[in-house]
Amino acid sequence: LERLERLEVEEEDLATLNIKFPPAPRSGQIVAEINEAGMSFGSKHVFSGANFTIEKGDRIAFVGRNGEGKTTLARMLVGQLTPTEGSIRIGANVNIGYYAQNQDDLMDGEFTVYDTLDRVAVGDIRTRLRDILGAFLFRGEDIDKKVKVLSGGERARLAMARMMLEPRNLLVL
Repeated sequence: LERLERLEVEEEDLATLNIKFPPAPRSGQIVAEINEAGMSFGSKHVFSGANFTIEKGDRIAFVGRNGEGKTTLARMLVGQLTPTEGSIRIGANVNIGYYAQNQDDLMDGEFTVYDTLDRVAVGDIRTRLRDILGAFLFRGEDIDKKVKVLSGGERARLAMARMMLEPRNLLVL
């Protein structure tokens, strides 16, 4: 014990960040209706008979094994894919935010971290971008880095921060 070096532990940062994100439009009670929806890619049948309604305030999860269509169903819900059978109807005033599995790859690598958020920020939130980036662990010179040099985790954090700045009332993660 005498030979052990005593380490000083830094105090935990208990600072909080209060951000008022842009309000999303108020959606109707029915957010989405999925009626007997199914999807095939050529001869590969992914799923069929999806039948459910998402109402305002609902929180749902798609659960299943790999290859059973969870991502396909999410992409259908956000309009990236059209069902090959059945239908999907999005309700009134629904503004969808989608955090795709490859979300971090969808950002322009030539923009800086700061510019990536500045492009989507509206109103008073623009004056707080440095604070918001700090809350997502981008500090100091990090905000001037180009997106293309960020690690995968850094790009994922930036993509989440960007999505939070846009007024959304349906999040698909």
